[in-house]
Amino acid sequence: MASSGLFCDFDDITAQHGPAGLYCHSLSQLYEVCIKDESILHQITYNDACQRLKRNVNNTLATLDVRGYPIIEFKFGRSFTTAKTKCKLRPDKPITWNQDKGIASDWKEILKEGYDGVAVLTCINKELVPNYIQDVIKFKSSNGTRQKNQHGIDHRFYAQGLLNALIQHYTFSEPDGRIRNSCFAGDKKDNDAALPEILYMAFKVEKRPEVST
Repeated sequence: MASSGLFCDFDDITAQHGPAGLYCHSLSQLYEVCIKDESILHQITYNDACQRLKRNVNNTLATLDVRGYPIIEFKFGRSFTTAKTKCKLRPDKPITWNQDKGIASDWKEILKEGYDGVAVLTCINKELVPNYIQDVIKFKSSNGTRQKNQHGIDHRFYAQGLLNALIQHYTFSEPDGRIRNSCFAGDKKDNDAALPEILYMAFKVEKRPEVST
């Protein structure tokens, strides 16, 4: 776990903590949990994933405001995570994520840009990419026969698509003057194809509540 700042679950945030160095999880459920086995996560469609992300962002911004963190700027970004040693990583269980690599260390660099905190919005591995996207079909131009796309679409492209969907939504569909991403841009770094993707929202607050003593 990072040694500086506050690391907590989103539901544990209170104004007493103060926003400086805040790193929290406000996870969107981009899957359906199997009724018979909670360890199994079922895929949802891309459109459903976009809708759930947007609802979560709206709720996160509103909740931060209610809890004493009025947001004046925010931006979305991509990172990654790895599994803890001798542990199987689960996108829905941050306790299984490595606290020394990926977003767990990237967020400290984000704070150096002047942001007060980072809320992790979701974790995406290859199993959560809908099959209809992974098996996308293209037409072979020579004779019109269809074959599977040899390039494939992995979870990195899927995460980038969701990231840009958020940027476009808060720029055009639901314009919010606080967003600091460039339109259609997002974070272009190419993460390792073997690692789960992280989408996050960094934010700046209007004021820093005094810490109770």
